[in-house]
Parts: sequence; structure tokens; C-alpha cells
Amino acid sequence: MDKPINLSDYYCQYFRDFRDKAPKEYLTYGGYFTGLPNAQASSFESCEAFVRMIGEKETLLNAGAGASSWIFRKLLKNVYCTDPDKGYLEAVKYVVGGDNYIHTIDKCPEVDYVYWDYGNAERVPNLSKAYSLARKAMYVDDCHDVYLADCVRKLGAETNSKVVGPVGLDSHGRFGLVLIRL
Repeated sequence: MDKPINLSDYYCQYFRDFRDKAPKEYLTYGGYFTGLPNAQASSFESCEAFVRMIGEKETLLNAGAGASSWIFRKLLKNVYCTDPDKGYLEAVKYVVGGDNYIHTIDKCPEVDYVYWDYGNAERVPNLSKAYSLARKAMYVDDCHDVYLADCVRKLGAETNSKVVGPVGLDSHGRFGLVLIRL
């Protein structure tokens, strides 16, 4: 019988593998050179909280590749990953493995769920595009940022969606909000 996986340990393994396998130019961003979880990456808490909403056969678009890709691909069968930085997306693909890595949100398919942690400059202008791809719900990370939280609430009102949160509070004080289609 296989030993059950400790998801927290598995999450931490991503950072060691990224440090050891990714091209060196991506190691300075957020402190990936340390091999330890960092505040630039999606938190374990956010991934764990959102994955509980998703059924095994449902589809997920992970908008913002990285540690979240590692966790979601371990727990779900139908995961697409996208990131605005094509080189970084390729580095994540090399470390994580699998298929369905798509550069830019504009080329992504409609899915059941979207996990949104898509970068800083691109985030707000593409938020409604990402939500248009979600048939059921979208988790928006980093809503401890008041401006982003306000944008999520505004999008919820415009689309007649329910906004739930805070969800996935982590040790850095970050959390997300979930937009749920009614």
C-alpha cells in the first residue's frame, strides 16, 4: 500500500525542484533560488481551499502557472495552465510536466473553474476575460489588495455572481475571493 502524500510537503518540493531544474534567469524572481516557498508564489492554503470546490472530472484553468500548477496537477485530472510570461511558463512545464500549457489567457478554452493568479500588470484588464471562461466559479488570489478586491466585487455585481471570501488566508496575510455563477 502506498503511503498517503502530505500535500504541504509536496508543495514545498516544488520550490526545491524549481531551484534545481528551472533556467537560472527565473531563480531570482521571488527568491526561487532558495528552494523555499516564497510570497510571490500562490500559497498552499489558496490552492488547498479552492481545489475542495472542484470535482475530479471537472476542468480547471490555472491562470498563473507555478506552484499552483504543481498542486492542481497532482490532485485533478483536467488542468490547463497559462501565464503571460512564455519563458516562465515553459520553465514551469519542464519542472511540473504534463500537457495543456497555453501562453496567454486569450488562447485558453472555457472550463468549469478558473484559479486566477495571473501577474501584476496583466491582472485587472484580463480579469473579466478569465471569468468569461469559467462556467462555475473563479478564485481570485491576492484580494488582500483592496483595489483588486474592489475589482472582483464590481465584476461580481456586473455578472450577477456571488462573491465569497476571504478564502485561503496564508501566513503572508494574503487571501482570495471566489466568484460563483448563480
